[in-house]
Amino acid sequence: MEKTFDELKSKLVEKKAWGSSPTAKSTQALFLCLTHNLMVLLEEDIRRVERIDNAPERKRKARRKETAEKNGANYIVTALQRFTVRTLKFIRWLRNFVYRETSWEAAMARLRRAYAVF
Repeated sequence: MEKTFDELKSKLVEKKAWGSSPTAKSTQALFLCLTHNLMVLLEEDIRRVERIDNAPERKRKARRKETAEKNGANYIVTALQRFTVRTLKFIRWLRNFVYRETSWEAAMARLRRAYAVF
């Protein structure tokens, strides 16, 4: 949960705690974990339904796995450490999509363009 909170704090610009009480901190952490899980589900749904895939990122993951295996590293441990990481490209796209009055089709076209770069 801490890794997810750290990622969302950085990428979603969540810089301050909502309160100082243990309940407020726990609520914020749970909210951020829920946000992360919703992003994972949305990203997977877009990949499956809209057929929009971040191929460059998938290729980078495959190269990391290959390198880890060649070096005798345990790729499962590395993969688990990076499991909570959403790409900044996806998070920026989502943030822009949420804050603008944009149709789903226009948002999907933007995401396709974003994933096509690099």
